[in-house]
Amino acid sequence: MAKAGTQQRPTKHMHMLLYVAVLAFVIVMAIASGLGIAFGGQRGKSNAAPTSDTAQPDTTESQENSSGYEPSGYYDGTYIDEVVIDHDKNDDGLPDSDEGYLVGVDVSEWNNDLDWETIQRGGIQFAILRCGITVGDNKTHEVDEQFKRNVEECERLNIPYGVYYFSSADDASEANAEARFVLSVIKDCNPRLPVFIDLEQSYMGDFEWMDTIKDISQAFCTTISAAGYEPGVYASVSWWEYLMTDPCYDQWAKWVADYSGYCTYADADCWQYTSQGEIYGTDWLIDLNIWYLKEA
Repeated sequence: MAKAGTQQRPTKHMHMLLYVAVLAFVIVMAIASGLGIAFGGQRGKSNAAPTSDTAQPDTTESQENSSGYEPSGYYDGTYIDEVVIDHDKNDDGLPDSDEGYLVGVDVSEWNNDLDWETIQRGGIQFAILRCGITVGDNKTHEVDEQFKRNVEECERLNIPYGVYYFSSADDASEANAEARFVLSVIKDCNPRLPVFIDLEQSYMGDFEWMDTIKDISQAFCTTISAAGYEPGVYASVSWWEYLMTDPCYDQWAKWVADYSGYCTYADADCWQYTSQGEIYGTDWLIDLNIWYLKEA
């Protein structure tokens, strides 16, 4: 024990304790910094006020949009990118085109309220409008919710249009019923393009269904033709090449879905070349099509 009135001199042991304390403090501060702890503030946040020089995230949209796909059929009113056009076909009564084809859309209620004036300004020259669909096990026929408005807009803007019906027919009788329903829906319309049956039931995608597909197509198209409209059939390119080879199809318009960038089916009248198209002046996705004009 130190005597009263005298100063205690630091010992070697005391120096060691001080060194350990300082070292421990340094280690604690280093760990806190690594964990993002700001003493005197909230965890993970800086107490410094933001300045105008603070880097901000880049929100500029790239050519690849937010859904992550690269548009494969962008049409800007003057050209079509990444598709190959080499047909000279179809219909009378459509606008003249030096290119030998027209560019159009096909739409349904899934496209909501479309701005048809912007579509037309974007260079679209025709449309194919869904008029209805068969749904449920009881084969209920329903009118497309946007069909009436789409027809009114196309007729107001003098955009040539056709019609399609999404079929769920399993046989000729059901296809005939669908056709009669279509006729009731379009009785006050003036389509300048064909009335199509849309065939894409996945369970029919093999050779055992060839005859059934033919019977369905014949029943629908015969009923449509008897009423004075031009009939047509829509299907994927694989169906056209392997399941729909009967000569009976040559009497109807052929609408072919082929997203390969080239229409491999040589006898197509209309080619749906993308389901992820963009029209100049819009920011939504839409199906785009080529209609081949007849040679003069």
